[in-house]
Amino acid sequence: MALLAKDGGLWVCWPKRAGKVPTDLSENPIRKYGLAMGLVDNKVAAVDPTWSGLRFVYRVADR
Repeated sequence: MALLAKDGGLWVCWPKRAGKVPTDLSENPIRKYGLAMGLVDNKVAAVDPTWSGLRFVYRVADR
């Protein structure tokens, strides 16, 4: 995560199941990977009827 500023954020989006976009990507593996990288999710958003997103940041203790 060397390119993410300590006070920055990273949005990751994936297609919702209801969006009918063929994918094997979903919220849980994205969150699990972010946490494993030392980040924490602090916002979730419905981007539009097809897409959702999670915002990751560094933990306050790691900034």
